[in-house]
Amino acid sequence: MTLRPSATWRDALLAVAAAGAACLALLGTDLHAIDPALRDPGLFAVAVTAGAGLSGFWWHTHPARWFAATTVAAVAVAAAGHYVGLLPWLVTAALCAVAARHPRRRSLAALATAVAGYTAITVAGIPDNAGDAFLSTVALLLAAWALGDGVRLRRARVAADLHAARSDAAAARQEAARATTEERLRIARELHDVVAHSMSLIAVHAGVGAHLIRTRPDQAERTLEVIADTSREALAQTRSLLGLLRDDPHEGEDTAVPLPGAGGLAGLVDAVRGSGLDVTLHVHGEPPAGSPAVELAAYRIVQESLTNVVKHAHATTATVRVEHTCDATRIEVFDNGTASGGGSSDLVRPGHGLRGLTERAALLGGRLTAGPGPDGGFRVHATLPLPAGTVLP
Repeated sequence: MTLRPSATWRDALLAVAAAGAACLALLGTDLHAIDPALRDPGLFAVAVTAGAGLSGFWWHTHPARWFAATTVAAVAVAAAGHYVGLLPWLVTAALCAVAARHPRRRSLAALATAVAGYTAITVAGIPDNAGDAFLSTVALLLAAWALGDGVRLRRARVAADLHAARSDAAAARQEAARATTEERLRIARELHDVVAHSMSLIAVHAGVGAHLIRTRPDQAERTLEVIADTSREALAQTRSLLGLLRDDPHEGEDTAVPLPGAGGLAGLVDAVRGSGLDVTLHVHGEPPAGSPAVELAAYRIVQESLTNVVKHAHATTATVRVEHTCDATRIEVFDNGTASGGGSSDLVRPGHGLRGLTERAALLGGRLTAGPGPDGGFRVHATLPLPAGTVLP
């Protein structure tokens, strides 16, 4: 296992190294070769230089403090007539850190402070700070500020790109969750419609068959055939829907069955008639081509409405009217059952069936209403607009 020093120990080691290097440069330089007017280093110059180096402990956490300490130390040592050694380089590094980590206004103020300090000691005639030395120091400060400001701008761009990427990822996750929820609800609606309708018809026909098995065996046999056909169709549709939940999209393709549409309403009505309910079907116009979603919704609305009539309405007759026009498909299902007192009133309560039908119509931009009919019984009315570009027969 590799042992790495903590950030605090790393900063402390760098600060000690900077202080040692600055003191060595101060004490080990031939001052007379640079400028005979420079004073020999004393305790003041060494202490201030060492303090400036040790202030590098703040380079990562408080760069402004580091810059202030090194700038004051450099000006103080120079104003006392001593050799500044590595102090200008420390000031430059601190200014670069300030420009990289603080807003531009603050870093420009730091740059102006450093330039003003060096200008003041140059104007005052301090040794080793005139002519080329002053110009090179100012150029070095400008370059350090430009480098730090460039680092800050790049960090800002990277942070903005990262924020945008995270926002896009969050939006993608939300969209995926929304799509998953919609697909789950769609499958739940399909399963409810298939299972509720089929089981209701099976239950009704089973009761009829049990009643007729002794007195009218031929009709009882027909009833059992209807139960078998309904069961097979329900199993096929259920197996097809469950295939959508498998991981392999190609698995179960051989068991897939076509989704029912408006053309299957006659067969649906015939199956319901077998339960003893007198159902009349009126279809005006031809189903629109290229709109399977509208056809499926129309079929499911009629299917669920007739299922509710059989289960709850205590009705003897029901009427289904489907009208295909150039802009919409309109469905109306009504019965002569009781609209109160435990009959059709069960339909008024928002159960899974009516809620699912309302959601179906809303997803297609349509509208569904359900309630007591004007002449008694219960009435379901839906309008399903056709999508743009739908071709009429």
